[in-house]
Amino acid sequence: MTSPQLHKIFCLILLLQSATWLMADTIVLKSGERLEATITKTTDTAVEAEVKMSPSITDVRVIQKTDIASIEKPDPAEAEFAAVKAVGSSPNSLSAADYNTVIHTKINAFIGKYPASPLVAEAREMIAALEKEKERVALGEVKVENIWYTPTELEKQKDQVNATLLFQQMKSLGQSGDSLGALNVFTKLEKTYPGTPAYPSAVEYAQQLIPNVQTEINTKKSVYANEMTERKKGMDLLPDFKKAPLNAAAASEEAKANAALDAAIKSGTKWTPIYPRNKKSIDELQKTVTAETTRLATIKTAPMLASIAAVGEAKKQMAAGDLPGATASLQKATTLWSANLLLKDANADLITAKATPIPTPTPSPTPKGPVKSAMKTPLPRTP
Repeated sequence: MTSPQLHKIFCLILLLQSATWLMADTIVLKSGERLEATITKTTDTAVEAEVKMSPSITDVRVIQKTDIASIEKPDPAEAEFAAVKAVGSSPNSLSAADYNTVIHTKINAFIGKYPASPLVAEAREMIAALEKEKERVALGEVKVENIWYTPTELEKQKDQVNATLLFQQMKSLGQSGDSLGALNVFTKLEKTYPGTPAYPSAVEYAQQLIPNVQTEINTKKSVYANEMTERKKGMDLLPDFKKAPLNAAAASEEAKANAALDAAIKSGTKWTPIYPRNKKSIDELQKTVTAETTRLATIKTAPMLASIAAVGEAKKQMAAGDLPGATASLQKATTLWSANLLLKDANADLITAKATPIPTPTPSPTPKGPVKSAMKTPLPRTP
């Protein structure tokens, strides 16, 4: 994978994460409960707000003003700096142009707007750190998950890097509420990089996302049933000459949705979308949920993670010169998960280490001539 391709993915990940940058208000209820929320509507008697239930789930609530003790607004400087910091502290490197954008358009703009803020010192430290990163990128290095790779290392470990980027994209989509998109990214990761360290964690995350899809299916089923019931009631009240065009329009809509669904399946999309008023798309996704729930339950991630840890232990043992220990650790890693991609390089390193002769200590030179005793001749005793 080339650096421009990496940078394109990095920018996508940052874009997907941007929704979490803004700081919400805090609604303090008279009961003592504190709600992190974004107020969307205010009336004389109540406020409507999107309340954060978790990092990826919000709930719309109408709260009576008589129940509210206070509404705490975030410091504007803190809110803006949170957005700046989210970009500046990315675990992935950026392109030179993106570094300039972050430094000048984001951080320097913040400093100019809030020169008296206590956050300015941290902002300047961020600029210095980003300038150093920019220099490394200019030399061809790339940072992924806070690990820097030279061009040679990147080419050697491109599968691991690509899998890590896909897992990042998967998590970003999942956190933004796009469970279907996240699961389709997982399908690509699993098909292309099943032996990488990111794979077992991706499996576990996919298992967490599937219940969200099941909830969406249940909701769509209920909506579809209600719509069909209401449609039938409405059609029963119409004369026959008005029913025909409405039935034709409904049939055309269904045919288009079915064609789009068939095209998605043909293209290899496993987690297909649900189309409005289309039962076939609901049923298709339900089949996928049922099958994948069963299949993923059979994938044992614990041995995979233990294998990854064993390879890490072997590397430590090699660095310490404990080659028998490293051999045992790699044998354990192979037994736990033979498809572990880390084993290839680790075993190659072990072979090299075993083939490298241990340097023999150079003996101290033997002094020539008689050896003088270091003991001094005792002085005669005075009677």
